[in-house]
Amino acid sequence: MPLTDRLGTSRLLLARTWQGILLTLLLAGLPLVTAVGVNHLNRQAAQDLDASLGTAQMQNVATNEVFLTWEAVAGEVSPAQLATLLGQDRTSMSAHMTALRQAQVDSDIIGNLDRRLTAYNSAVTVGVAQISTGAHVDLLAPQNLAVLESFLSLGQAVADAQQTLRGEATRAQAAQLWGSTILIMLTSLLLVGLLWASARRRRREAVARAEAETLRQSERSFRIIFEGSPQPMWVFVPESLEFLAVNDAAVVGYGHSRTEFLDLRVSDLLPEEDHLRFLQDIRDRNAGDTGSRMWRHILKGGRVIDVAVSADVVEFGGRSAMFVIAEDVTEQRAVDRQLEHRAFHDSLTGLPNRALFQDRVHHAILRSARSWRLCALVLLDLDDFRTVNDSLGHAAGDELLVEVAARLGLVVRPGDTLARLGGDEFAILVEDIVDGDAAQRIAERVVHGLREPFSLGGQPVAIAASVGIAVSQLAAECTPQTLMRDADVAMYAAKRRGTGSWALFGPEMHASVQRRLELRRALGHAITAGQLVVHYQPLVDIGTGAPTGAEALVRWQHPQLGLVSPDEFIPLAEETGQVVDIGRRVLGEAVRQIAEWNRLTGHGRLEMSVNVSTRQLVVDGFVGEVLDVLAEHRVSPRQLTLEITEATLVQEQQRTIHTLEALREQGVRIAVDDFGTGYSSLAYLRDLPIDEVKIDRSFVSGVADSIEARAMTLAVVRLVSMLNVRTVAEGIENLEQLAYMSAMGCERGQGYLYSPPVPAAEAIAYITAASAAAYAGRASPIAEGACREHEAPVSMGGGLAHRIG
Repeated sequence: MPLTDRLGTSRLLLARTWQGILLTLLLAGLPLVTAVGVNHLNRQAAQDLDASLGTAQMQNVATNEVFLTWEAVAGEVSPAQLATLLGQDRTSMSAHMTALRQAQVDSDIIGNLDRRLTAYNSAVTVGVAQISTGAHVDLLAPQNLAVLESFLSLGQAVADAQQTLRGEATRAQAAQLWGSTILIMLTSLLLVGLLWASARRRRREAVARAEAETLRQSERSFRIIFEGSPQPMWVFVPESLEFLAVNDAAVVGYGHSRTEFLDLRVSDLLPEEDHLRFLQDIRDRNAGDTGSRMWRHILKGGRVIDVAVSADVVEFGGRSAMFVIAEDVTEQRAVDRQLEHRAFHDSLTGLPNRALFQDRVHHAILRSARSWRLCALVLLDLDDFRTVNDSLGHAAGDELLVEVAARLGLVVRPGDTLARLGGDEFAILVEDIVDGDAAQRIAERVVHGLREPFSLGGQPVAIAASVGIAVSQLAAECTPQTLMRDADVAMYAAKRRGTGSWALFGPEMHASVQRRLELRRALGHAITAGQLVVHYQPLVDIGTGAPTGAEALVRWQHPQLGLVSPDEFIPLAEETGQVVDIGRRVLGEAVRQIAEWNRLTGHGRLEMSVNVSTRQLVVDGFVGEVLDVLAEHRVSPRQLTLEITEATLVQEQQRTIHTLEALREQGVRIAVDDFGTGYSSLAYLRDLPIDEVKIDRSFVSGVADSIEARAMTLAVVRLVSMLNVRTVAEGIENLEQLAYMSAMGCERGQGYLYSPPVPAAEAIAYITAASAAAYAGRASPIAEGACREHEAPVSMGGGLAHRIG
């Protein structure tokens, strides 16, 4: 009950008491026994007032418990002191309840007060336990709100009890007044009336003092909560946005003095673009929405922070106001944004990752459908990137990826999206185009931009990329998945064209790519299932026609597709790294086979040539593997020739040279395969440990038809011979080509004119027959036919020079 109502009730009771005394003065002659009855009624009324005072003191003690708990939160009272003081208050509460029972107060009142008091003590106990554990105290947490709710519930019970007790006192007083009129002893009754009035006044004053103390404690509670809170708080007028009060935490946190704060409006704390949303938020809160909101606030120095704001409508100073609690969550939001960035960006390059890129492709396709413009996806994969990791280490590989990302960022258009999809795969989303020309120009710039070697740890590293392009269609079936699939198909088509190539997707690419993917999936099983077999193509001394050995060539005998060409599956093995396992198996089988041939022929003069890849050469322990295989089968290192390509020499020059020199020191021969199709630099032959050069079939096939080809081939053979390096002609398919290569001084030959690649049994049969003919002194039928047909002398005389010139 408000204090003013209680004071009005007290004045009314006092006026009625004086009316009773005056009426008693006018009446006389009543028996003295009436005075005794009136006195009994007076004692009953006094007892009811005492009970009302007791309930008011219970409310005062409960309020004191709230203040003690908050003082513990603010650090003014230790947990140990808090427990002691709360124990004293609860002892006082128990004493008041005992007094009410002794006063024979109605059992319903006693039961209601007891239940509310028990709930209140339980809620305070939970809050005290939270303080004792040192946990962060949240004023808006459910357990703390329970304290306030139970406190208000207890207060309501006290007010109800007081109202009931005063009603009983009033009824007793009325009966007393009626009895007083018949009192005979006017003087006695007057004195008794004065005593009654004095006693009632004292009791009412005590009740008023208790109510005033309750109000004072309530004001003190708000002041402690508001001023002592470590979180910024303020009260403002919703209509004018003027501040009514701010606490010390707000003054310190926001940098404004209290006077400056009170001169501001709440909207001054927000960026201008948030004002309309803030006004809508005030309307929502006035409608009862009290949830927390995320806002940006501007500090005095101009710094912007993120805050979580809780607000509610309250009565302040007799008017409706908004009470606000603000929590700075800038660091937490920064962590959240960083985690979000990591979720959608590549940690190494900082570029969008696959998830974010696919989302942007999806929206680009939707925009294309609305604007009748197209978008394109440019997908690129670094060629032979695994070799960089294997040779220079993963740190160098990461450094290379960062440098590649930087270069690619220079070739994309503003507004286009560059992303790293994973590994050495990048993608570019090209938007707002009318056809694929813009994407093709970007692909050209990508290929050109990567031509310049990268410097990794002071060492130049050349890298190229295969680029696939897919253009969206204005059709419902165009999705990010289909666009990515088509670009992937085009990229593999570019890989087949050679390093540093690009290709635009076309429907005709599907069949070949499907076969490629099928082979790629089946390759691992083929290796373990023994589907890879080794065929052998004989090497022949051009002058005598005698076989000198054979080249081991791997073939894939697919159970459904039949014999698969190495041109199809070896590039796949290079991409997946399976070429190392394949090369190891071919080397072991070839050495085992040459050991078998040694046993069959009775001598160890035959040589075996085996192709090795860059990946094999950079594997630690490769030299030991080769020597172990030779020792296992008791084959001389002089009978083994390892063939490498020109690209291998350039890509991993330092490590390759080291490995080749170590092998050559042990007697293993080294040959450069397909010479003339790669970098074609004779400087490599001069500086590298090379025993043999194999002239590529593209040179051999043209010597019979083109003067330029003959001149170029002759120059290569002569220059290589000057370096004391043996020459081998690949791909000899007819007698005319044989005659020219013989006349040029090429020492050995290989090709279908002699024998195609055949299984081991057929190869040794050919070698045995041809060797027997040569050792018997009979000229090779092939060589004889070639000399008769073209009349080519054995020496490089002027006649042949004239004919090939």
